[in-house]
Amino acid sequence: MRPGKICCVFNKRSSNTLENQILLAATEVLLRGQVCKASTQRALRACLKNIPGEICNIEVSSEIFSTIQIGRHNERYRRPLYLANLILRSIAFTNHLGPSHQPSFLINVAKLFEDYVAQCLVRYFRDPLLEVFAQETSPFDMDGTLNIQPDLLFKQRDTSRVVSVADTKYKDLDLRNVNSSDAYQMLAYMINRDCQVSVLIYPESVFRSAGKKETITIPSPKGDYKIYVLTVPLHDPIETAGAIKQMIHFVQAESGRVAV
Repeated sequence: MRPGKICCVFNKRSSNTLENQILLAATEVLLRGQVCKASTQRALRACLKNIPGEICNIEVSSEIFSTIQIGRHNERYRRPLYLANLILRSIAFTNHLGPSHQPSFLINVAKLFEDYVAQCLVRYFRDPLLEVFAQETSPFDMDGTLNIQPDLLFKQRDTSRVVSVADTKYKDLDLRNVNSSDAYQMLAYMINRDCQVSVLIYPESVFRSAGKKETITIPSPKGDYKIYVLTVPLHDPIETAGAIKQMIHFVQAESGRVAV
């Protein structure tokens, strides 16, 4: 090198960068999985039309994000890459041996959600008129050969009358309706417990915010049966119990069977 001269090597001017490849992969994953609502899917497809064709598809791996250093030259990618990281890591895995040796195990998340909701109510459901019972079994048929066991029962303290039955479902409803089998199950609970209101409890998700409510009405000559659908927050057990308590009070007020 001559004195006073600086040798520089520049990257070629191309949109086929690793950052753009990652964003393309994340967009295609969202569209392929059909996990977004219709308006979001339309927006993603519009983005795909504007992505240059020279950007290559890459193989997703858990280590790919460690190769990117965010600086002044790519600061605008920080937030999109963070979201892409969440999306792509959900479908990527590694099989490297870790430092700890433990036997493998499986977790029944549906049962975990059921137990979590029950414990939240046992600890934090405080009401002068109502009390809550978990997993109370009763005979379903006249011969007593079949039993029925709703996850939760809400009863009046003074008369022990069942105000509402409730059941937890670890499912993401998104834009889909409640499963027919879940509705049949709740109808059986209401008939068995001689009440006409029930609550289906679902966890919040990125597609269904906490506090969202729906109502399913089943007509009957003896009066309509109503199934209230509730999505509860999971980050705080006190808020979980509070959301359910608010729904039960709403059920009481709607049915007019018990003064709140």
